[in-house]
Amino acid sequence: PLPYKRYQIQNVWRAEKPQKGRYREFTQCDADTIGSSSVMWDAEFIQMGIEAMQKLGFDKFRANISNRKFLNGLVQYAGGNTKDFIPICLSIDKLPKIGEDGVRKELQDKRKINPAVINRIIAVVTQNGDTGTLIDEFRSMMRSIPVAVEGLEELRSILAYFETVHIDPRYYQFAPFIARGLAYYTGPIWEFEIV
Repeated sequence: PLPYKRYQIQNVWRAEKPQKGRYREFTQCDADTIGSSSVMWDAEFIQMGIEAMQKLGFDKFRANISNRKFLNGLVQYAGGNTKDFIPICLSIDKLPKIGEDGVRKELQDKRKINPAVINRIIAVVTQNGDTGTLIDEFRSMMRSIPVAVEGLEELRSILAYFETVHIDPRYYQFAPFIARGLAYYTGPIWEFEIV
């Protein structure tokens, strides 16, 4: 019966050369749902991650959440073109590591993105605050870009689910700069961070 849910925990191996601090072989837990396009499954996976972190004894962590559709819309909103999408996302994803100035410099010098586009992108991805408020602000800002609105509505649905199941808001936030898995994610994107 669909949707089909499964999980596994086993040793896996990296095909590429491991980066510093990583091993070629490691233990990984995979959880998947197939047979539904509802973002409620994404919300359940984030909830599962939050509960796993708590069970492991972590108290100071959060799920940083964004959305691929939102990112597509953000590039359109900023005046970028389709070929700029992946280069822009690769740079903004580095925001926590290299800071606003580093991202701006990389977008300008390495990616050759128009300065006006850079300014609009930076103005959005550096915003932080209440998740619901940010979603509302970005939705108003990008109301003429259907793909952005769709992504933000998916985020709003996830937020509503979290409120329904009483997940403490300190364990998640909308992080508009998160841009992982560009080759395969089509909707919500998230990662956990120890804070």
